[in-house]
Amino acid sequence: MDENMVPDMEESKKTDKVSNSFSKINSLSKTELEELIKKRQRMEKEEAFHVLDQAKKYIVQLKFEEAINLLQQVIDRFPQEAVFHSYLGLAMQRKGWIGYAQACFKVALHYDPQEQIALQFYGKPEDNFMQFAEPEDNIRYFFGIN
Repeated sequence: MDENMVPDMEESKKTDKVSNSFSKINSLSKTELEELIKKRQRMEKEEAFHVLDQAKKYIVQLKFEEAINLLQQVIDRFPQEAVFHSYLGLAMQRKGWIGYAQACFKVALHYDPQEQIALQFYGKPEDNFMQFAEPEDNIRYFFGIN
């Protein structure tokens, strides 16, 4: 008998788990299912804000490409969160990508006209950020880090 014809026990267990998961979901009421979905969304959003914290650290460390990559991933999942666009704009501005940065600030203001970072930097490409000679001092000042 060909070994490819023998059922894989691990695959069978995985299939059973998926079937059990669907059975559990089908047994939930509409309200329970909605609550489960909301809980999952809250957890994902919390995780996104943890990623934002990491991106802020990268910005302070002058690791702008790393910050940009993280923020783009978070924006893919939560495109309507203005603060993510603002920090992406901040990282891009510091990277020297002024046009892209301004576009990010504009998007942030579209979703939240009161978003503070976007308000501070939109329409002011560089003059509002370069107060100190050393780039790290500018970032520390901006984030309130001593």
